[in-house]
Amino acid sequence: MPDKISEKEATQRILAAMQAYSKKHVYHECLANDSNCKEVIRAHSVQSSRVLDAIAKDGHVYMFTSYNEQHTRLKRIGKNCATTFTGFCAVHDTKLFKSVDFGDHCHFDPNNTQQVVLLSLRATAKEYWTKLNICKCVQLWMNKAKENDIASLQDEYHTGLFIKNSHSHSLCSFYEGTQSSKRRLERMYKSLLTQYRRAKYSLSQTKVYQFPSISNIVAASVFSPEFDYKGNRIESFLPHRDVADIALNVFPLEGITWVVFLFHKRFANKLAPIFAQLDSFSTQDRAVALSKMIIVNCENVAFSPEFIESLKEDEKLRIESIFDDTVVMPSSYDFIPDLNFF
Repeated sequence: MPDKISEKEATQRILAAMQAYSKKHVYHECLANDSNCKEVIRAHSVQSSRVLDAIAKDGHVYMFTSYNEQHTRLKRIGKNCATTFTGFCAVHDTKLFKSVDFGDHCHFDPNNTQQVVLLSLRATAKEYWTKLNICKCVQLWMNKAKENDIASLQDEYHTGLFIKNSHSHSLCSFYEGTQSSKRRLERMYKSLLTQYRRAKYSLSQTKVYQFPSISNIVAASVFSPEFDYKGNRIESFLPHRDVADIALNVFPLEGITWVVFLFHKRFANKLAPIFAQLDSFSTQDRAVALSKMIIVNCENVAFSPEFIESLKEDEKLRIESIFDDTVVMPSSYDFIPDLNFF
């Protein structure tokens, strides 16, 4: 491995190593904060029946997964594994999300704030769980690095040479950023959970768009947009800033694709330009704008196999490359080629 690599490559190596670590040492804990929880399960952050079924082919979808130390690839995986996380016990997964377990007797109502809060709660739980995994992993590596246990890092986690070659500062910086994200997501998760339990939703603002067809994508993610669609910076991740996090759910249901946003009311003015711009677009332009937003900001997404397998190889590589690059360094939407996942 070379002595000098870029910060971008350093971060990509960290992400790849963490994904490998998490597969073996995944975080298991019910986030409902109930001491009586027993059986933690692989819960879906996107409903498997009805929602994932709508885009699946032969029981499979495509998701982004780490290919090697430097690249991410779109991989075909079973829908029973797609978007899952070990963040709830069986009882709470069923109890909490009953009103968004869509079926013959449960339909989505865009004016039902409780449903939007619960969809956002589940998306936030998945992102929070991911950050808990990352913090656990990186803290372990940092402790071993302090002990100069490079051999153990290399043998078990394949990160020893990376840390030894003077990139431990990248690891520390990454850890600090992840800790900050974890604290924000924890606050958002607890706020949504409290709102649901008290049946009081005045703190939440929502925005819903719809497309009269089944899309090629589903998503359940939380992110902080740095730019609006005119390239203006609306967010900065400086210390002590109150960062505007948005929960985004995209799901096809009963012939309609819903795009559902939720954010805390204190961010309404900050986020107003984005939604004003989305409102002003035609349906086609809005689909492209939302596709750019998803590829730049969201990680917990799944694609229809028919869509991915219809792409030319260079088109597929372009989507993978955009995702890879913006995980490390978010980009304004001006520099993203036109995409349409809807």
